[in-house]
Amino acid sequence: MSRTVSAATPAVSHRPRLSGGAALIVVWPIVMGVAMVVVGLLVKPALQFRLTQWLIAGLLALSLGLVWGIGRMFSFGQTLFFGIGAYTYAVVTRNASQGADTVPAVIAGVALGTLVAAALGYFMFYGGITDVYVAVVTLAATLVAFTLMGATGGAQWKVGEALLGGYNGMPAIAPLTIGGYPIVSGDFLNTVIVVCVIVFLLAKAFIRSNVGRVAIGVGVNEQRAELLGFDTRRYKLLLFSIGGAIASLAGTLFSPNEGIVTPGVFGLALAGPVVIWVMLGGRTVLSGAIVGALVLNYLSANIDRLQVGGATPFANQTTLILGIVLLIIVFTIPEGIVPALMRLKDAGLSRGRARSVAAEEVGDRIGQLPDLPAYSRWREMRDGPELEAKNLVKHFDGVRAVNGVSLTLEATDLMCLLGPNGAGKSTVFNILAGRYQPTSGDVLIAGKSVTKLRPHERARRGLGLKLQVPTIFTELSVRENLWIAGFAGVGNRSGADRSSEELLDWLGLRDRADTLAGTLSHGQQQTLEIAMVLATGPSLVLLDEPTAGMTHGETTRVAALAQLLHEQAAVLVIEHDMDFVRALNCPVVLLVDGEVFARGAWDELRRDKRVLDIYLGRA
Repeated sequence: MSRTVSAATPAVSHRPRLSGGAALIVVWPIVMGVAMVVVGLLVKPALQFRLTQWLIAGLLALSLGLVWGIGRMFSFGQTLFFGIGAYTYAVVTRNASQGADTVPAVIAGVALGTLVAAALGYFMFYGGITDVYVAVVTLAATLVAFTLMGATGGAQWKVGEALLGGYNGMPAIAPLTIGGYPIVSGDFLNTVIVVCVIVFLLAKAFIRSNVGRVAIGVGVNEQRAELLGFDTRRYKLLLFSIGGAIASLAGTLFSPNEGIVTPGVFGLALAGPVVIWVMLGGRTVLSGAIVGALVLNYLSANIDRLQVGGATPFANQTTLILGIVLLIIVFTIPEGIVPALMRLKDAGLSRGRARSVAAEEVGDRIGQLPDLPAYSRWREMRDGPELEAKNLVKHFDGVRAVNGVSLTLEATDLMCLLGPNGAGKSTVFNILAGRYQPTSGDVLIAGKSVTKLRPHERARRGLGLKLQVPTIFTELSVRENLWIAGFAGVGNRSGADRSSEELLDWLGLRDRADTLAGTLSHGQQQTLEIAMVLATGPSLVLLDEPTAGMTHGETTRVAALAQLLHEQAAVLVIEHDMDFVRALNCPVVLLVDGEVFARGAWDELRRDKRVLDIYLGRA
């Protein structure tokens, strides 16, 4: 059956696109950079200095845009790495001979800042710190650095010949020198412009790389990325370290531009505005961070001088006016300036070409499974049943949720774990998935114990998981969802490209390939998630109540899909819907109060008076 939907204004993600327009992405930053060089040559030296300040601020904001906007890790640590870069440049140049090249000082500052970012990130992400605690830890680290550097005012606080100076800082810092030639004034501005363009292009290249695409997915939905087989900690650490490198690079440029560096580079007076710059420009696109920094710094520098009728009514009111402007922007365009402009452009392009298309419901084309390049085809030989759960027991604060559950699935088996609410089905599922550790018992996949393994490690052994609530990358397009899942399965770009295109046709979602996955209907999202699991080429699939919230027609299609899946993989369905279990027509294990109550074919269990009593609530 088909339905008519409007294709006039599809919901399109303004996160970094993962494909297309590569030439434009390279050309426009270069064009903008050349234009800024020309402007820099025409303005006075005082304005050149300000432009340099603003661009360095934009580079610092870009580091946070990468960490926060792309990786979804809200961090106050960018000023920590910025300060490390600034102080390292000052210390190295102070210990170098007069007039020596200062490029080694820049390299040292970037290297030390990156190392500190990597160390801090390792302890956070591999220590299990997430979400708001990343902000707390990075803020604490920044304030510690501010306090420590402020306490270095004595003559004993020096590195080689460089006195740190405490709150007075380190003055008379050497200018950037390359080949014995000091880079100052307009030349330094042009150098900073070139650096900004190069860093921006490298950042764009990174997020379009295979690793970058996965990193975006980790930021959007870390749980789904882990269930696909990615070690999300590694991707977060990499992104955090790159952000630290960019921030420390900005710091090494800050020192020679200002000629002095003080503990203020670690303070909240800088950390707070960086967050505002990124919010203002738009954190979901890299250019937004730079635009926000330039716009806000320009406004801050010129509001005092703004004249109305020959008077300057806003003199000494910069903070008030900026606060009002920010409130207006937050309430009118909360996504930021750049994403709002992109949205207007998309609306303009789509105007006048509205059309209706017949978009098939998901599942209408589901038939024979596509011939995907399955990861399982080159995985090591299987040494036992696809799944073996031995006497699983799980306690929660003294409550025994699961008590002695054992299951075995051979290759291409289809089995249903049935039970009323509270029977322990979800607990068993989470133990098998690696989200819970059992109090006792063992879980084996293909004859090898995985009881101590994390979910992504189990996925790399052939386990595919579909959760009860659709767990997809809602802020990425349908195609991007399937691409990331395909890459998890085959490990290369061409294979991921091919599998994503085949699955688009298989799902009947070709017409909505580039729209946000979050705009799909509930049933479509459920089926998309199953297709993502399929793209990894699993040899064992666990489906946790896959028909929750579905219509009768969608439930029927999912039952047919489960039957298809077990042609190439063992499938365990966790369910409490007896109608769906009847449609599967497969062996059933009935759980009651955390224990296996009965096993057998569906027809046998439906005639068991005890089973009817449990489901109908009869005494």
